[in-house]
Amino acid sequence: MTEENKFNVDDLKALCSNRAKIAFKVNVGEDVVNPLFYMVSLSEDKRYGYKRLELRNENGEVIKESYLSLENRIFPRKSDFGSKGISGGLKYVAVDEDGNFVNGSDTLMVDLENKELPKYDSSLHTSNNPRENEISEKIGLYDILDIDVSSVYVLFPVEGEEVKSEKLKEFLLSLENNEEPEFLTMKFCYRSSYNQNDGFLQVINDKIYLMVGTKRSVRYFEEDVEIEEIQEEDVELDLEFGF
Repeated sequence: MTEENKFNVDDLKALCSNRAKIAFKVNVGEDVVNPLFYMVSLSEDKRYGYKRLELRNENGEVIKESYLSLENRIFPRKSDFGSKGISGGLKYVAVDEDGNFVNGSDTLMVDLENKELPKYDSSLHTSNNPRENEISEKIGLYDILDIDVSSVYVLFPVEGEEVKSEKLKEFLLSLENNEEPEFLTMKFCYRSSYNQNDGFLQVINDKIYLMVGTKRSVRYFEEDVEIEEIQEEDVELDLEFGF
């Protein structure tokens, strides 16, 4: 990667205008800061670029992939009709006991006792739902290692929110620079969902990041191991006789 094409996180700021927003409410000493941010996903293709894989036959012609049903019917994944591209394939749908189609939004999730499961609100900030995520819980370094991070968001302050953003950043850095580092954590839903993800805030290279993933149950063990000193003569004998 040449110097002029080198990835820079600041370049993502140009994408902010059409990105989702998220707001936090954090107690910083005797003050309360509630900055509003744009969320820009930091995916691998933004950092490293991407590649496209094409399947070709021995004549160099592009092979189009299709789905083959149990009845040997072929469903093309994508077909071009004039100027329009149409995707095809198989899809799961919900039906009632009479076989009638049921819209997914009209369905409910229940537990094994047939009790309705709660649906969590989206964590995003919108004009219809100006939500502020109040976060005060802190977790340690081993706790964030337990989170299998699947999404990384760079947080850019909305215009006029820069001062609040700096106060939050200073507070996060004070936690991270403790003798035992700590991080603010929260439950996160991009959209309204029956499942919540685990998220935490971290400052990297003067930028605030929201890391989102699933917490795994991991147990750490620590054990002192005494290593016996090996003499050089012993090593030579092992190599010579294969002991």
